Amino acid sequence: MSLKIAVLGTGDSNVQETSIPDAIRDVASSDIEPVLLPVPGSVFPSTPAAREKAVQAYLAAGIAAEKAGYDAVYVNTVGDYGLEELRQSIKIPVAGSGSAAIRAATLISPKYSIVTLWPPAMKFIYEHVLGAADVERTPRKIHFMSEDNDLATMGQDDNLITGMQACQYVPMQTVKKVCHDALKDDGVDTIMLGCTCMADMKPILEKDGLPVIEPMREGYKMAEELLRLSL
Repeated sequence: MSLKIAVLGTGDSNVQETSIPDAIRDVASSDIEPVLLPVPGSVFPSTPAAREKAVQAYLAAGIAAEKAGYDAVYVNTVGDYGLEELRQSIKIPVAGSGSAAIRAATLISPKYSIVTLWPPAMKFIYEHVLGAADVERTPRKIHFMSEDNDLATMGQDDNLITGMQACQYVPMQTVKKVCHDALKDDGVDTIMLGCTCMADMKPILEKDGLPVIEPMREGYKMAEELLRLSL
């Protein structure tokens, strides 16, 4: 019987999906099965209070995954909701995309910046993850590519997330330009993408010569690594 990793979250917040994202399939090993699980009660973390609700929802989902016999848990969101709490509450390995990407960025280069599709109002999410990651090297700068008033669309059919997926809020050419400008103006040589909803952009940006760290893939690879170390 193959080992199984519980994947919490699609990488697109509350988007309802049943299949594993392609970015995870890109890096998944043949002897470990990633299984996408729902996160009942999770909300969009637009405020610190909403983030705490998401934390509790991911915590409950991770505890349920351990009880269901999964061998590891992967929190598939840069916000790493419930990551610290899960590591204190369950015995199986737990990885999060945010902390994994930050560690990968700091290992690859002492100089990196974050480019995210989220607006400046979400800065508190990154501050929390960076603090919890406990790394010496923090990003030179975080580039936010949408506006705070875009958050008002959440809850609508055509919202910030669906717009991001269709490149309606931030066209791909703009993403490329911001990444290139960050390399030049920030004095960095690596770009960390700041949202798992940007996972499909990785090959496009790399074709444009951009050195990027993509959180969804990095987090899942860490989940597999932690699982193998625990055997």
